[in-house]
This record gives sequence, C-alpha cells and structure tokens, in this order.
Amino acid sequence: MTLLPVDRELRGALAAWLAVRPDARSSAEPLFCSTRDTWGARLTPEMVRETVTGYARDAGWYRTGGGASENVTPHYFRHFFTTHLRDRTGDRGVVKYLRGDVAADVIDTYTHNWGDRVRDVYLENVYSLA
Repeated sequence: MTLLPVDRELRGALAAWLAVRPDARSSAEPLFCSTRDTWGARLTPEMVRETVTGYARDAGWYRTGGGASENVTPHYFRHFFTTHLRDRTGDRGVVKYLRGDVAADVIDTYTHNWGDRVRDVYLENVYSLA
C-alpha cells in the first residue's frame, strides 16, 4: 500500500468534496462518485477522461486528433506531476514512490524514515494552484 501525503490545499478540496459527495452505491466506498446519470457510482477512467478533455477543449487545450504533446488529458497530469517533482527535488526515489512505481523491496530499503522523507519532499515541492 502506498501512503500519500496530503497538503493543506488538497485537504481543503477533499473536505469540500466530501461535504457534497453523493452516497456511494458500492460498499467499497470509493472517494470519487458520479454526480451525473449514474449518481453515486464509482467513477470510471472513461468518465474522468471525458470530464478532463471536456474542460481542456473549452479552454483550448485539447483538439481532436491532436497528439499527446498538445492535448491535456488525465495522462498529461501524470507526466506534469512527474516532471515537476523530479525537476524540483532531484529525488527520483520519492517521485517513483508517489507515482506508485517502486517495488516493495526498494521501499523496504528506506523504511527507517521513508514516510517522513516522502511527506517532507512532497510538501516542499508540490505545485500549488493557490
């Protein structure tokens, strides 16, 4: 299991979402549920992609037939996050951990202070929208 740090900005956004989030249809209690036709259903990757590309298209950041380098998609954010944290921290291990790319045996190497190290590096370098 990967534990992720939550900064103040994300904590506020999650609290606001949880205040209006529909009751989940699933006993798994997914964090993100649909507020459209399938009210309360777990969001699917296609639902997320449709929402992101819709907003991106409205902002002029998405063009049908455009390549990955010119379109904003959910996968774009994974690249943005990776590049931003790697460039700001220079710590590939923390970035790989936050992305979920690190195998358990590598994480075990850092168990003495891995969680605090990830949290500190993340909080010092995460991109803020505010």
